[in-house]
Amino acid sequence: MSNPLRQVLALVVSDGHAQREPQTVLVEQPLAIQVHGETVATTLRTPGEDRFLALGFLFAEGVLDTLADVGSVYHCGRTDQPGYGDTLEVTPATTFELERVRRASLTNSACGLCGRAVIDDMLADLVRARAASVPAALLRQVPRLLELPLFAETGGAHGACAITRAGEVIARAEDVGRHNAVDKVVGKLLYADRMPDPSRDDA
Repeated sequence: MSNPLRQVLALVVSDGHAQREPQTVLVEQPLAIQVHGETVATTLRTPGEDRFLALGFLFAEGVLDTLADVGSVYHCGRTDQPGYGDTLEVTPATTFELERVRRASLTNSACGLCGRAVIDDMLADLVRARAASVPAALLRQVPRLLELPLFAETGGAHGACAITRAGEVIARAEDVGRHNAVDKVVGKLLYADRMPDPSRDDA
């Protein structure tokens, strides 16, 4: 499995002077997410917490509803093979609706639609979303609650966290892609059985 950090020799310019210095940078590598051996998406991500990323992605796409829908999650291949860790197999315990999630293009670390074929497809999914009121004081606490070690080391990571209305952090994640960080958080909530119930006002 790849390390999320890498040492490189960079040209650093300061006060008009340039010199080569070692720098720590964040790694970005592809991850193929497979279901029953078929690749349903390929995303560029920071290695680490891949199972959370995959399940968060599949949940966000409406492919699965709970962790009970999943039989197993594992990296394909052998640890001594080149590229090990860059393909993740998700074996369903139930029937997955894969047609809605198949993508012909690469999902990169940028924002936006990230491979969705039509905007209407995205807008239709927003029907499931529910507006929530969040106190301004709680929002102001979020940067402190994030605790981003990869960002502190490189300055190149995005972070996301899930918090309760009482300010308790129940999941946090970092990644070179902000949508990946969110998917990792969602995956952690699934694993911890902490996904909010949209039918409840206090979720």
